[in-house]
Amino acid sequence: MATTKTTSGSPQVEFIRTDPDRPPVALRGRRPTSPGARVVYALIAILGAVGWAMVAIVRGEHINSVWLVAAAVCTYIIAFRFYARLIEYKVVRPKDERGGG
Repeated sequence: MATTKTTSGSPQVEFIRTDPDRPPVALRGRRPTSPGARVVYALIAILGAVGWAMVAIVRGEHINSVWLVAAAVCTYIIAFRFYARLIEYKVVRPKDERGGG
């Protein structure tokens, strides 16, 4: 079954259709990451790296639990972003014939 691509009124959104007579089965956004979002993700990554470095460097001494929490939260945020992209591109493949009806 061939997949056809049609654009909407916005150049950043593309409809994925498997049948021209049916509604689209997916939307693909072509919006690039803004520079502000890139800066925010870079700051989160740096904070996470500093947190893990503090946990690794201060081995035998008491460390502040804020470093553990900061490192974990930053790692989860970065991992969630990339894992969501993986699921979107590799796992979720909507098709018309899967729908009940």
